Amino acid sequence: MGQNGQDFAPPAGSPSAPDPLGELKAENETLRIAASTVGYRRLVTELHRVAAGEAGPAGTALLERSSGGGSWTVRAFAGRELSTAVLRTLPDPLKPPRRTEPLPSPTPTLRGAWAVPLSGGGRTGLWIAPPPPTGGDEGRGRRLWELVGDAVWDRYVTGEALSVARDAIALRDAQVALYKAASESETPQTVLTQLLTTLAAACGADRAVLHTVGPDARRIAAAGVELSRPVAAVAAEQDAKLAYAVAETSILAPSPNGVVPFDREALAKIGVKSLFGRAAGTSLGGGGNAAVLLISKSDSGAFPSHAVRTLSWAGGFFASVLPRCSRAAVASRLARRDGLTGLANRRTFDEQLAGLSAAAVAARGDLAVLMFDLDHFKSVNDTHGHAAGDRVLREAAAAIQQVVSGCRSNDSAVAARYGGEELVVLLPNFGPAGAERVAEEIRAAVSRIELPPGGPRTHVTTSVGLAVLPFDADDAASLMSAADAALYAAKSGGRNRVVRARTRGAAEGTTAPR
Repeated sequence: MGQNGQDFAPPAGSPSAPDPLGELKAENETLRIAASTVGYRRLVTELHRVAAGEAGPAGTALLERSSGGGSWTVRAFAGRELSTAVLRTLPDPLKPPRRTEPLPSPTPTLRGAWAVPLSGGGRTGLWIAPPPPTGGDEGRGRRLWELVGDAVWDRYVTGEALSVARDAIALRDAQVALYKAASESETPQTVLTQLLTTLAAACGADRAVLHTVGPDARRIAAAGVELSRPVAAVAAEQDAKLAYAVAETSILAPSPNGVVPFDREALAKIGVKSLFGRAAGTSLGGGGNAAVLLISKSDSGAFPSHAVRTLSWAGGFFASVLPRCSRAAVASRLARRDGLTGLANRRTFDEQLAGLSAAAVAARGDLAVLMFDLDHFKSVNDTHGHAAGDRVLREAAAAIQQVVSGCRSNDSAVAARYGGEELVVLLPNFGPAGAERVAEEIRAAVSRIELPPGGPRTHVTTSVGLAVLPFDADDAASLMSAADAALYAAKSGGRNRVVRARTRGAAEGTTAPR
């Protein structure tokens, strides 16, 4: 960061950050293959092709344990066929820990392979799988391969795809949208609600809720059947009771799949009697402020047979996605913000200018740009030091933000640091008169910022150049040129004033206070 906190772009060729969205899309594509490929032999081949790579094993296979439990039968393989000697080294899927994990002590043929225990239809098996495409994250890899392994086994036993795998695809596609929302918005709440809507539908539930427990217990998001205000208040109380019951049961009497079910009788025992006839929940962990994922419905009928497996998988999914999305949102916001003022940075401004100006031209609408230059700013640094200059920039940015937040177009208005002591505002759907009022309000707000004693001036002032598309310009480039010319006119005309561009005439001062 340079003088007065000016941001500098990272050098070309610097190492790039991990791409969680790219990794997620790769995982989703693998799961999509598992749910859509016809025939278990073809499915094993496809999964080996897309996931093995150079780091994977030479061969992968779908194996079935003999009825006596003494040997393996290879039902499908891809790559190099596994020898009898290699098969003897494989773990027994019926013995603990019975979990999906990298193959312990693999032979050279199986370097990098994972063991995925399988069961169903009265039979047991093992999928010797390539490494999952999860960037080395074993927790995510385990959850993904358990889903894919179930789909592979279901293809073999019944010839059909597992419904939970199809539900998982819908949830994971929604996760892609959540990542995008996290990178583009400070509050991806809307997409999180969509994610819960997808979960409720997949589980045959009326509602799905994400709730925290502990000192800061609250409902993070809810989706499903729309409730009236009085009923919603009761539902909020019952959601909290359910969340505490799930968290407590998960600690005192954990179930193998992590899901805590509630029929009507169990609900009555925890004080939930009026709205829910059936519910289930799973704890996402998190220590003192653990989160709980809940599904519920008003009638007492059982959830579909796959609902528990879907909820169990979704619990691990939410536990993974929430902190990662939060980190992605923070990183993205930092990358798009100026470090000193908190306003949008130059790159973000340029992107927004291109989009908003194109939209204004297409719709024959208005787009105003206000360009600010803090008067005599160099003398502030020279007289009072760069720390005082930083404070002035921050307070000027805060004054701009406060005025802009009160504008009718604040959802799409953009305030940015353009460079040095130059700040800029984009106001979509503002004509000349409205833009001039906003510019003057900001000028007056900045003029109330006090300077430290000991200098020739007591307060900060700013000059403002204003231009409006289509009145003063035809496109983004000419709009910025017009605003810059108007700013120059404001500076040369005595400073501390607003001047509107007149590219089809002379620049016109709208105010000239001294």
